[in-house]
Amino acid sequence: MKKSIFVYFSYSGDNDKLANLLQKKINCETLKLVPEKEYTNSSIKILFQGGNESLKKKCPNLKAYDFNPDNYDLIIIGTPVWAWTLSPVLRSFLANNSFDKKTVAITCTHRGSAGKTIENIENELRGNEIILKEEIHAPIEDNQKVNEIINKLYEYLQN
Repeated sequence: MKKSIFVYFSYSGDNDKLANLLQKKINCETLKLVPEKEYTNSSIKILFQGGNESLKKKCPNLKAYDFNPDNYDLIIIGTPVWAWTLSPVLRSFLANNSFDKKTVAITCTHRGSAGKTIENIENELRGNEIILKEEIHAPIEDNQKVNEIINKLYEYLQN
């Protein structure tokens, strides 16, 4: 079986749940991205702080992590949707890690609209083969789309 990793940021816990499912179902590694300065736990304040950072394309510093794209056959990217685009934390990861000619899957979780999240991530990943681009309307549990995504990834990893 090919080796995979789910690189993600989770604020509300949706991508944490997706990470757990991916670990169990396709046996992938996970890398949770954590900003050096934690975001507020106030749902009102995060709308302004996170939305503002997303719109201004901010790249917060991240806590140290170990990632070498050459160790993986498939890199799965996951982010919550903030202000109809990718989270600043994922933007930092993409800005700080150069990988080309890798096989990538893109997911984003939201409770409203994905906006241009997938398109914006895809633009950041030019030069890679993108085999899956899926938005997931939360909740994650018992979500038919999540099951379909896992099945597609499993099939890819088996070949």
